[in-house]
Amino acid sequence: MAFDFDGNDVSKYKKDLSVFIETGTASGDGVQVALNLGFDKIYSIELSESLYSHCKSRFAGNDNVHLICGSSEVELPKLLETIDEPFLLWLDAHASGGPHIGEFMDLYLPREISSIIKFSDKFKDSVIMIDDMNYFKDEDVKLDSGKTTFEWCLEIESLVKELKSNGNIEYHQSNGQAKSLILVSN
Repeated sequence: MAFDFDGNDVSKYKKDLSVFIETGTASGDGVQVALNLGFDKIYSIELSESLYSHCKSRFAGNDNVHLICGSSEVELPKLLETIDEPFLLWLDAHASGGPHIGEFMDLYLPREISSIIKFSDKFKDSVIMIDDMNYFKDEDVKLDSGKTTFEWCLEIESLVKELKSNGNIEYHQSNGQAKSLILVSN
């Protein structure tokens, strides 16, 4: 999670949403921001068993925090089957060095979004936020997939539009420490 720890990035789009869903828990800073912002239900999916265990300890006693260990490509569709109210979805599940494991964003994110397209009806009043888009939006270079970063961004925007057809896509510049660019559909 690269958005600011004060939660300004999320609070800008939170509206009256009470459910926060995150992929890529990492050390749990996103969960903490969601707690600070007053979300009633917080779900976070983490692939790394050690980071998941760390967060289980960190948030023990918080009954509104639900942590899931596994691949978000598999676990997010299962979770969405159980959610019956609008939510804010923060997509940030990808390898980023250090203890953060998994595939790189350019390979993983299209599959992660595609895995939940069948739940597009649940996104009508929900918000989608995708972190770390600055790595692809700043310059046009060729990726390992053979696509250019420009083509990849268009693919992600197209998938997000398919997921939330009534959404308006914008890019939000975070004021957080990493100055991340966040794709938002609200």
